Amino acid sequence: MTLLSQFAAGGAKRTTVYTTGTGTHTILTGSTMQRITMVGGGAGGNRSQAVTGNGGGGGAAGQHQQIFTSLSGAVSYQVGAAGPGGAANGTVGTAGGNSRFGPLLARGGAAAAGVQQGGSNSAIQGQMASGSTTAGGGGGNGGGSSGNGGYGGNAAGVPASVTAAGTATGQSTGAANAGSTTFMGGGGGGDSAMGVGGSGSAGTDSGGTSAQGGDATGYGAGGGGSGSGSVASGRGGNGSGGIIIVEEF
Repeated sequence: MTLLSQFAAGGAKRTTVYTTGTGTHTILTGSTMQRITMVGGGAGGNRSQAVTGNGGGGGAAGQHQQIFTSLSGAVSYQVGAAGPGGAANGTVGTAGGNSRFGPLLARGGAAAAGVQQGGSNSAIQGQMASGSTTAGGGGGNGGGSSGNGGYGGNAAGVPASVTAAGTATGQSTGAANAGSTTFMGGGGGGDSAMGVGGSGSAGTDSGGTSAQGGDATGYGAGGGGSGSGSVASGRGGNGSGGIIIVEEF
């Protein structure tokens, strides 16, 4: 039986969606082909250093995989956990967890590499899922001197960039960011194929604490980095957890 004839027979016999945890999925008797869609968990955003520090970098999105298989029997699965944002001043977020279905793997997004040391021409240094070559946008850099935070990468993993004036350019599908001329904004989280990265928070020079980075929504997207503040910074935004969709034909 050809692949096309399987789909022409009336669609999937059963569709199962897993959004958290681990377990065992038993393939239907008589199912000769399955379409497995997976997204790894998104990474948390970095928390900026306090008091005129650079903005925190955004977390990367998880890898996206859609694969046709011919599995049978009991198959173990694991949904990639969301990476929490950095909790203390000047700390990085946590990488997202890997999603697995039997022998199949979708890697979680990587946390931004340290608290970003961007300059006045703070270009993006997107961190994609480790070993990933498929969809999952990198997180944006935190802003440098007089710069806004960078945009997060889009779901194809193509990062945006920022000009010397801090104006976002390039791909516009990543999360937007704001900034201050003294206290720099955080980078946006990367978009996944099934989720939107959190926005970076603006730097604040109003004698207080900057807002926390935005939390990701959907599945497998990265959290936003926090901007720096004159007293303290807010926490990094949380990434969103992964997903596994099993369609049996």
